[in-house]
Amino acid sequence: MHPILLHLPVTDRPLYTYSVLVLAACAVGLAVGARRARRHGLEQFDVVAAGLLAIAAGLVGAAALYVAIHWRAFLADPMAFAHQPGVVFYGGFIAAAGAALAYARAYRLPFLALADVTAVALPVGHAIGRVGCFFGGCCFGAPTTSPLGVRFPDPTTPAGEASAFLGALHPVQLYEAAGLLVVAALVALLGRRRRAPGMLMVAYVALYALLRIATELFRGDAAARRFLVPGVLSTSQAIALALLAAAAAGALVLRRLGERAS
Repeated sequence: MHPILLHLPVTDRPLYTYSVLVLAACAVGLAVGARRARRHGLEQFDVVAAGLLAIAAGLVGAAALYVAIHWRAFLADPMAFAHQPGVVFYGGFIAAAGAALAYARAYRLPFLALADVTAVALPVGHAIGRVGCFFGGCCFGAPTTSPLGVRFPDPTTPAGEASAFLGALHPVQLYEAAGLLVVAALVALLGRRRRAPGMLMVAYVALYALLRIATELFRGDAAARRFLVPGVLSTSQAIALALLAAAAAGALVLRRLGERAS
């Protein structure tokens, strides 16, 4: 575990591993999207431009949902959030989708085709970001005696502080990273056959929702999250369930539209 990758020369300021991997996640996600653009009838420039706008909106949305969930703590000490901001993926996903939709409408692009390009690029980038969570010691897992358990040695990180008292923890960040790569592979395989526009994004939303519901069961950072049903249903699980229902409805609508078009 190396939360600090290195110290910059001259200034000696720390360069955090999490930050480097988030930047890598954005770069790889954009590269994957650009490579898949043509098969969905899009120009690489438009995919990259929409992707950059979505990334910017996603970062704001992820932070905004975190503040909304922890609004009492934020009002009590706003500067604490400025020094150590938190993010919630689903807040970023919703904001990024809105930004991509706005770009598509502004430049008269087929939004569903743009969504299908994102359906493979997003989980690949997200997987890299989750590895960053592991090195940064956030989003950690519950205590475990499993051989997969990991002890986080740095007590200055949330995971290190928890590990000092609880011992080995589930490396849930790596569980989710592996699951995201499987999601990306499955969506890419689905894309080899001709599908109604939007179906790949529907598949991604459904698969990631199932993955998120499962991985939340292994999370140990309950104090940093919020539960709609205490100890049972987290905010992210509730959003995942809602998106799972939306994906099912979306699949039915897209199938019917495809049947009418044929």
